[in-house]
Amino acid sequence: DSPLLHPALSFESVMDEAILVVAPVTVTMLAGYLHPSTGLVAALLLTAGGLTALAAGAPPAEPARPAAGLSGTRLLTGPGFVPLLATFALVAASTVAIELAIVAFTQHRDATATSGWILATMALSSTLSGLWYGARQWRRPPQRRLAWTVALFAAGTLGFVAAPNLATLFAAAALSGLTLAPTFI
Repeated sequence: DSPLLHPALSFESVMDEAILVVAPVTVTMLAGYLHPSTGLVAALLLTAGGLTALAAGAPPAEPARPAAGLSGTRLLTGPGFVPLLATFALVAASTVAIELAIVAFTQHRDATATSGWILATMALSSTLSGLWYGARQWRRPPQRRLAWTVALFAAGTLGFVAAPNLATLFAAAALSGLTLAPTFI
């Protein structure tokens, strides 16, 4: 119930998206201009370095204590948990499908290097919307906000179906990205 929970979740989501702005462009450029495996190797090295830095700098953590009267098992089977988990799984799967479709679309048009820029556009718009979303004080409950952001995300995926060229694919990615960070926040 801390007032810092919403800004903390927003910050975490925005940091994820900021990484996703830089990563596709970097990996695409490394793979396209040096060697296809250099993007993967760079991603693995950066991930290992980041995890090591996080583990080395993190204070020792104690296990979280469940709310009074609730066991850890009961929390996982509580009302709303399964639908929430299913929602996030479906949004994540849709996001992966969109990312793969972007790469396939650009390959089909002999513009594979553009895929990194399109993915970065989607992540950048998600980062900006996450900053906006996290800076606001919301009056509506999180369940209602989640329903709206998921509906907007679903509507935004239609832009990918209708994209006839790279310019409209950029626009669809930017619009779809606006819903990602708020959904996960």
